[in-house]
Amino acid sequence: MESPRFNEPLERFIERAPQIIEVIVLANGAEGFSIRQVQDITDDLVCLDDTEFVRKYGLEALFEALAEAEAAGELEPESPYTALARHLSPDDPDAGTREIDRLILADKRARSGRYNRQRGALILGPLAIALGITGFAGPALIRAVDPAMSWPLPTLPPLASLTVLVVGIALVWRVLRWDYQVPDRPLPAAVAQWLTANGHEHGVRYWDEIYWPDAKRHACRREVLGFTFWTKLPPPASEWPMLRIHDDPERNYWEHGAGRPVSERYRRTFMVRIERWNDLAYRLNWTGWALVAAGLVTTAILQFFVPGMASYALKLALATGFIGLTIPLGLWMPPGIRRRWFGPLPADAESYRDFLLART
Repeated sequence: MESPRFNEPLERFIERAPQIIEVIVLANGAEGFSIRQVQDITDDLVCLDDTEFVRKYGLEALFEALAEAEAAGELEPESPYTALARHLSPDDPDAGTREIDRLILADKRARSGRYNRQRGALILGPLAIALGITGFAGPALIRAVDPAMSWPLPTLPPLASLTVLVVGIALVWRVLRWDYQVPDRPLPAAVAQWLTANGHEHGVRYWDEIYWPDAKRHACRREVLGFTFWTKLPPPASEWPMLRIHDDPERNYWEHGAGRPVSERYRRTFMVRIERWNDLAYRLNWTGWALVAAGLVTTAILQFFVPGMASYALKLALATGFIGLTIPLGLWMPPGIRRRWFGPLPADAESYRDFLLART
């Protein structure tokens, strides 16, 4: 399998071998066909050259017809990815491919940069609030309990603590009001005109998921502590990671099989709706947790100034109520409600919608 004949990913061989075996069965009859014959045909695919394989299984007429159809341009049309690459650079399609990859990754970097900033604010905001409250209100609370007791930890000066607290609140507020709908980056005129002329009004946003091998996407993506980074250009194929092969018939159907046209047609629309749903659920969840935190802090402070005002039962009821509200809204929404978010769809699109929902 490491010979020059098999430079393509192993996944492609696994995808095509059953199709060739099916053709042989249809040509020679299925009577008496066995697992041993499947093994023999697979071995021959690896060991024999094309001419010997075709002659052994009596497929000369079929392959001659396929060669004529390919020469006449009558086989399955090339993908939009390949067609655009050839349009951008007719003499060197590889240069056109590199240009498309550069545009895809520029869009990925813009989106991941926005995500990284949001995640950074999400981490730093609560930390700044905790630090500000500790420095600004901690000593006062300790003195309210026992004037002779000193605060056991070093703290910032009051003005600095207040500044850090305000910054933390601003960061958390920014997270709650974050606009997650990132517009597509402007494309070069030649690319934009070709996409419009060929009915691809959604740009190249999801082309990496549709047309790139999984190993190529993994080679371009880096994750560090939950932050995502994309390269400017894909590394050479020799540097792509070796991925474990998982038998996922449903994914193969939508990504490589008969469901691929549906995937290409609906993927962007469905993913945009899923992203909008996730953004809404995320905001609801964070709003609920912010209310929980505010309620608990308020009841804790009231305990010092109005003894008996905030009982343990009240704090427990407050936390339980808000957690019970935010978990269904943000995390455990019934699948039926999520499906209604998409509205009425054709039968094949409903199946593809359920496939994406199960994996996001």
